[in-house]
Amino acid sequence: MMRMTDKAFAKKLFGANYERLPRTLFVDVIVFWGLYIAGFQVQIASFVRVLMISAFTAGVMWQALSSRDNAVELMAMLMLPYRRREFVFSYVGVLGAYTVLTKTGLLFAVLLAVSAWKPAELAGMIL
Repeated sequence: MMRMTDKAFAKKLFGANYERLPRTLFVDVIVFWGLYIAGFQVQIASFVRVLMISAFTAGVMWQALSSRDNAVELMAMLMLPYRRREFVFSYVGVLGAYTVLTKTGLLFAVLLAVSAWKPAELAGMIL
């Protein structure tokens, strides 16, 4: 069950009815299948794939954490009574899920479609 703070952050990031999530995941699947069916292959070292996913995700998270739009929203939410630890974990957790599902998902789909991978590498990329 999601806590109230999780729901508040999720609705802000994913939309009121989470409408951004299915649309983004659908686009990721279309891009994956389009590249996979095209047969375009590139050899990429597993370390480089993991580094690309990690650096991209960290960069998007940093950008989202330092954006003025989020600062205004956080200032408004910080006026409410809250438990600090729950507030921080909720914000970082939902922002991380948003980043991975909506931003990193496209890069992940492209990398899976154009390069050969093994199950152990897939686990490392997801981690």
